[in-house]
Amino acid sequence: IASVFDKYQNNALNLNYAIKDANGVKNRLYSSKGPFSQIQVNTLYDGAATKSAIVAALRYLQGLPKNDIAFVYYAGHGVAVDNEWYLVAHKVNSFKDKNDLKQHAVSSRELQKLVEGAGPDRIFIAIDACQSGLYVDILSRFKGIKSLRLLARSVGVHILAATTSKQFATELD
Repeated sequence: IASVFDKYQNNALNLNYAIKDANGVKNRLYSSKGPFSQIQVNTLYDGAATKSAIVAALRYLQGLPKNDIAFVYYAGHGVAVDNEWYLVAHKVNSFKDKNDLKQHAVSSRELQKLVEGAGPDRIFIAIDACQSGLYVDILSRFKGIKSLRLLARSVGVHILAATTSKQFATELD
């Protein structure tokens, strides 16, 4: 599953390289299938990546077999407000408006519930967004989290975050 944003409803939030990065990740997955007999990709770009669409895509993981491996990739804005991290979906207009975030962004609590309910025993989440380390801090309380190096042989949730909870991600070509 990939949710990726270059274009937001509020043009002031637009990014330049998120889709390019996501396509690079997707192409890499397809070109090196490794031991996997099948790879299924569900992408949500720009306007299609609303809060409801992202939640629906993550709910899809609930129906997958436990032996599958889920890879969730997010590239776009992230924001920490009052010790809650938000994945900023397409319709968010302001990072400072809590009501706007609650209505249009996906909170770390919502993400945690969706990840905990997923069917696969192995889930890898890569987040290329500002302050994404706060989501790692929050999800690390979930008993299934393991270190990335154990992904191949262990069950659990493995997360790669672009930043700490206080850092901002930089866009580079």
